[in-house]
Order: sequence, then structure tokens, then C-alpha cells
Amino acid sequence: MAGTPQPGSAAAIARQFYKTHSHLTTSDALVKAMVEDPAYVVEPTQWDAVRRAFQRILQGAVTLDGHVIPPHEREARNEDEEPSVSIDAEDEEPWRVVDEHYEWEVKGAHGRPARHFRLSVEQVDELFFNYSKHGLNLSQTQVINKFRLSTWQWNSMKARLMLNKLSNVFSPHTWDTTAPELREKMVAAKIAVRYKDTGLIIEQQHHAATHKKYEKVIQEAEQTKFLNDSVLVELADRFPEAKVRYLLRAPVGPSAPNVLAFTLADTHAGAKIKNMIRSFDYDREQMYDYADQLIAEVNAVGAGQVWLLGLGDYIETLTGLNHPNSWKGADLFGADAIAHAYEFFVYFIDRIVNLRGILSVGGNHDRITSSAKEDTAAQVAQAVFYFLKLNYGKLLDIEFNPALVTREIDGINYILKHGYTGDVSNEKKATDLIADFQTRGVFTLLLTADKHTRGVFLDGNRKRWVRSPAFFTGNQYSEDLGFTGLAGSLLIRAVKGFPHIVDVPLIPLDKNNTFNRSAA
Repeated sequence: MAGTPQPGSAAAIARQFYKTHSHLTTSDALVKAMVEDPAYVVEPTQWDAVRRAFQRILQGAVTLDGHVIPPHEREARNEDEEPSVSIDAEDEEPWRVVDEHYEWEVKGAHGRPARHFRLSVEQVDELFFNYSKHGLNLSQTQVINKFRLSTWQWNSMKARLMLNKLSNVFSPHTWDTTAPELREKMVAAKIAVRYKDTGLIIEQQHHAATHKKYEKVIQEAEQTKFLNDSVLVELADRFPEAKVRYLLRAPVGPSAPNVLAFTLADTHAGAKIKNMIRSFDYDREQMYDYADQLIAEVNAVGAGQVWLLGLGDYIETLTGLNHPNSWKGADLFGADAIAHAYEFFVYFIDRIVNLRGILSVGGNHDRITSSAKEDTAAQVAQAVFYFLKLNYGKLLDIEFNPALVTREIDGINYILKHGYTGDVSNEKKATDLIADFQTRGVFTLLLTADKHTRGVFLDGNRKRWVRSPAFFTGNQYSEDLGFTGLAGSLLIRAVKGFPHIVDVPLIPLDKNNTFNRSAA
């Protein structure tokens, strides 16, 4: 009666109200509708409890008959896993149709009386259409609530009628009694309904999401696209076709390993650093001197196959605004910086003996915009590897991914990450990452860079996380954060399934620093 508070608990009131308002999909909408319904008067102290009850119904934590679904069962339902339900032993036929209704007897559990199941064929057909993946593909909880079923009805029907996610969109009786020549038209009509309904939902959600984001990002997106297109056009004009000479090949020495991998990290092409307090000077000349040292070390091993493992940050900056004051340490910008990074890879390709392939990720400096929020795909590095694949793709195994690359080489499972993002910010996260990509019985080596310092941060009998030394040892920004070190690379080979890692320090030019190589 209007004006009289509803009897019963808040949960019971919420379930009763939801039975006639299941088209509403949020607890706020349900509460608003109940407030406006004169038939429902709720005590002020009960509204929070009513709202929570609506939330539990919408989350599938409780059915409309008050049955609480345990968390483990709820997860199974949300994932559309099929709980096992057996057919009652005393029934020889799983189902029968009487007066266009499915009927059967359900034996009561734990001494409870038997129950009689009865539901119209038309309603069961709709239920099949709603639950099947070929239909609307609703979850179990959604179907139970939509058709106001009891838990025992749902479980019994699934067992009797063999209802599962791969079921037909019609129930067995309808299908069996329909002439074969009519079945195709009947299914086509149902499928048309499916796409009519879901199409509307998709269109509405897409429109809402697009409208919400459009005004916020459209200007920046257009600027990014223009910059991206203009840089690629300029690069294509600068080196439309690389002059590929040939790849150096030599026989493997008697004591040389079959396979060798080495890291190339934080080269920061275009950087020009001078007169820092803790960091060595760095420019194009120093970068290529480091390269000559590393190439000599790699070739001296004499391996049959050599893999270059790139760990990102191949340019200093495209815009000069990657970090505060980063423009102060840059000598090249835009297409010049990208061309410099490309030419540096070519320098290695032309000089490494028995180079087999290049695996690489992008770094936070390898973005086309000043903000990582606008370019999350390391588009500068993508441009570099686009031209590398274009010119060397038939000669070398080249793989690039802006975020992560994993490959098993000579019995070692390598995971390459730049290390800027939070998924390798600590030992636990690194362990989780390794677990996602490890192979049973194979040693997994996670390699990162970014901080311009070397180190081992996780060590186990089948896994290790190592930060590779960098070419570029720091600018004002990184030095202010305390990230600096001696330039270098890691040379890695497998010994009976375990990594043998050699840290190769790269000594700076005498003219730039206070000590020389011979003294070191």
C-alpha cells in the first residue's frame, strides 16, 4: 500500500523490485526508479542496504530467490564454465512435452520433496537463444535473472535439455518437430534478431565512448599523425634504398660457441653531453667509438651465429621535450635523429661477423611526441625497424615490438623489455612477467635497460633479471635522478642450458674524460 513502508529485509525488497525492473542495469537507476514508485516506501535507514542489495544482484552474487552464489561458483558462472549436473536416476526419459510445455519431475535432495518442472516450449526456446553463443550469449546469472528462474530450475534444465554454450538457438522439441526445409529460415530469423539487438548495443556504447574521448584528444591526435607522416616522408626521401653490400660470414673456430647474443641499450642517437659532473661526455664520435670496441669484442668470440638484442632508447629526443631540459643535451632532432639511429644499426650489420638476427623493443625516448600518453608504441623505433626490415628483412631475422619481445635462442629463453614501465619496477612484478613467458625446463633471462646502470635484480636456478649497461651514461635529467654508470654491453652464450654472461665495459675517449683506456 502506498505510503506504508515495505515489509521484509532490504535484500528481499530489492529482489522483489528487480523482478519487474530487470531492464535497468545500474544500482543508481534501480534506486531512482524505486524512489519514484509509489508502491514502494522504504525507511530512510534502509536505502544504503537496498542499494547494496541491487549491486549484489547485478554482480551475480545472489539470485532472485535469495540464493547466495559463492565466489568460486560466481567466477565459474562469469566465465561460462559448465557445472556438472546429473539427471535424476528414476526418470527414464530426460524430458517430455505436454500441452506445449516441457515437464519432468526433479527428485528432492536431502529428503526434500520432489519438484515438478514445467515451462512453456516458447519460453525455453527464448532461453536457449539468450544463453547460446550462437544467440545473445548471455551469462548464466543474466539468464537466471532475466527469466526469473530458481537455481534448481536452471540446473535441472541444463542437465535435461543438454543446454550449454554451444547449444542450438532452439530447444530440442522445437528443432525435432520442425521440417528440415524450414529450419534454415527459422534460424536465419533468430540470427537477424541477434544482430539487431547487439548491433544497437554496440552502436550506443561506441557512440558514447567516442563522444566522450573525441574532444579531449582529437587535436593532439591530428598533430601526432601529421608529425608522424611528415617524418616518415622525409626519411623515405633521405634513404629510399640502403646500399646493402653483403653480410660478413666466417667459419666457426674450434673452441668458439655456436651462438652468441649481445645487448645494445640506450644509444640515444643525437645526444650531445659535455662537462657533466658525474657522466662522461657523449656525442656521435663517442657513440661510434663505443661501437668499434663492442664490434671487436663480439667478433673476437668467433661465434657461428650472432644475435643483436636491442633494448630501446635509440634516439635522445625527436621533439626536444621528452624530459625537462632534454633539449639541452640534444644535437639532432626529428628525421635527423631517426636517420642517425638507423645508420647506427647498419654500422653493426655491416661489421658483425655471422650476424643472424636482431630482436628489439622500443624505449620511452623512442616516441614521436613529448608525452608518453600520446605515443605509447615507440613510433620512432618502429620507423627505424620499418626501414631495417625493408632493406635487410630477407637477409636477417628482424623482430621488433614496442613493448616486449621473447625468443628462445640456443636453449635460453630471452625476454626483452626496456624497463621504463611499471611491469618490471620490482622483483615481484619481474617474477610475474617471467612466469607469463617462461618455458618449463628452460632458463629464462629477462633483460632490461633504461637506468644507464648495470645490475642483477632477480636470480634463481631457472630465471634471472639483469639490467644491461648502456652506451649513453647520462644527461642532466638522469644525473639528477642518480642514474649514471660506465658504458658497456653484455655478451651472452649458453653453456649446458645456462647463460654465461660477460660484462664488456666500453672505455670513453681520452680527450673527453679524466682517465684513459690504458690506465683503466
